[in-house]
Amino acid sequence: MNKTGIELAINTIVMLILGLAMLGIVISLVTNIGEGGSELIEASEKEKNELIASARCSNDLQRNGICVYPQVREIDKGETASYLIWVSNIFGEEIDKIVIKNTTECQNLKGLFQEEGNDFIIPDNIPVGEDLKVFPVFSSESKCSFKVEVITTGREKVATETFFIRI
Repeated sequence: MNKTGIELAINTIVMLILGLAMLGIVISLVTNIGEGGSELIEASEKEKNELIASARCSNDLQRNGICVYPQVREIDKGETASYLIWVSNIFGEEIDKIVIKNTTECQNLKGLFQEEGNDFIIPDNIPVGEDLKVFPVFSSESKCSFKVEVITTGREKVATETFFIRI
């Protein structure tokens, strides 16, 4: 065999090995991207919902100091419904607490906050000019309606908003 033929054979083998290595790297990269894609979709869906809530709440916050998003949530029996309650302290006095009152007789109502009778209390002092976002989660087996009351340190009710669960 001549010298050029041996070089050509060696170059072909080296190129074949490099090609297979590159193919392996590309396959593992595509697999990793495919697995991480669902997490990106979930994250972007959450960000989209937060942007929609921010857009819908901006006028309510300036006008009333409170926004509940969404105001109506339809769920199946026993499922959970989550909301954004966004309070902006525009009242000139520190906010003492936020009270979520159940205004109907709900069957099997469950919530994730400290209960005081039928009310859910969010004990949080909010200084003037500050915001608070809470995401309460409720579960019920019948339709419910709620009223959110913002109470200042002077024990005044300064803002109210209602929201609903429909079954």
